[in-house]
Parts: sequence; structure tokens; C-alpha cells
Amino acid sequence: MTTKSLIKLSEEIPDFPTLRLIEEYKYSNSPQGKKEQEDMLGELKGLLSEAYLETMPTSEQAFQVPEPTALYYDHDLVLEQLDLSSISENSMVVNGNLSVDHLIIDAEIDINTSLVVMGNLEAENFICSGSDIYVAKTIHVANSFIAHYNHGRIRAQKLFAHLLLTHDYWGFEIPEYKANKNCHWQDQKAFPYSEVIQPELIESMTDNEGKVQQWPNFEKICNYIEADKGILR
Repeated sequence: MTTKSLIKLSEEIPDFPTLRLIEEYKYSNSPQGKKEQEDMLGELKGLLSEAYLETMPTSEQAFQVPEPTALYYDHDLVLEQLDLSSISENSMVVNGNLSVDHLIIDAEIDINTSLVVMGNLEAENFICSGSDIYVAKTIHVANSFIAHYNHGRIRAQKLFAHLLLTHDYWGFEIPEYKANKNCHWQDQKAFPYSEVIQPELIESMTDNEGKVQQWPNFEKICNYIEADKGILR
């Protein structure tokens, strides 16, 4: 394990995915990106008094994007648990297979640490939300795969899980998936949440047309899985 530049890893490892972090860094350092930053700063200066202008930073100081770093493993990796929010680097990269005995969790709905696995990924449970996640081959989840909110993205060739449950998650980019209990919100053949998970894990409201809308309580589901409590009916 070592800490390396995410930009350099993306150039050194064949078929490395383009992550949002990489796109943002390269754009911010491009001529177009720098001009956009200068224009934004110029507009801002036009709104400020002379006293504030004296303390204003340059465009490079105001919009500087540090080069993102990655926690890098150049081999297969086995972990008991993985919480992406606990990683101080911008990304975690495994140049091999990743196996997690219990839980991979990405509970932060805003942009979070990215995860890149250049082989297969196996876990008992997998919760994802705001992270940019890429698995080059297949994801196998023995129990629950949960994906929530619209900031995150997950890409893989295939996904196999006992429970597949997603809600308001637009970044699901896995063309082939199979689950014994399918609650993928963009799949017309999916089961309703109320038929699959515990009633206390479901929120509901009646809209203006009198229809009952239901959605899973993401925070409660995370708490149940972290505590090894079953979420299925």
C-alpha cells in the first residue's frame, strides 16, 4: 500500500477509468478552464468594494485544484470492512481483486472518496451513495447491495446480489445485473419496497392526487446493516 498521484495512476494502468476527480483536475488546468476561472473572478471583483479588492486572491489562488491522490494497492486485497469516508486520500485504487468480508459502505450522499477496482469485487454487503465507483469486472454481493441518492455513480460489467435495492440513484451503470430480490427503482419489473424490506425501513406520504408514495429510509437501512440486523421482511 502506498499513496500515489491519481493522475499518474490513470496514465500508468491500462484501461483505467476516467473519474470525475480526474476530469475536474484536467479541466481546471486547461486553457479553457483557466480562462473560465479568470472570467468568474473578474465578475466577482466588479461586485466588490475597493477595500475588499485589496485582499482578493489571484485566479490561480482562488480556483487552484490540488492534484488528487490515491491510496494504492498493486495486488489483490482482502479486508474485513471498508468505509470510504474514513480514507483521507481522494481515491482508493486496487490493481487486482477486492474482497471485503462484511461491509463496504459509502454513506456520504455528497461527493465522497472514489473507489477503483481493476478486477472483481466481492462483499457480504455493499452500500453506495455519493462516491464514484468503478469495478472492471464483476461485483458479487452475498446479501444486500444498496444504492441511494443522485450524486454517486457505480460502473461494472455485472452485478450479482441477493438483494438489489436502489432509490433516486441515477448513476447505476451496470448493464447486466441479477438479484433474488430486485428493488432497482429504474426497473419496471422490480418489487415494491413494501414487499421486500421491513416496514420500519420505509417512509411514505400521500401526494396531491391521493396516491401513496414510498421510499426506503437510507439512514435506518445503513444502521441496520452495520449492526448486522436483517432488513428483509
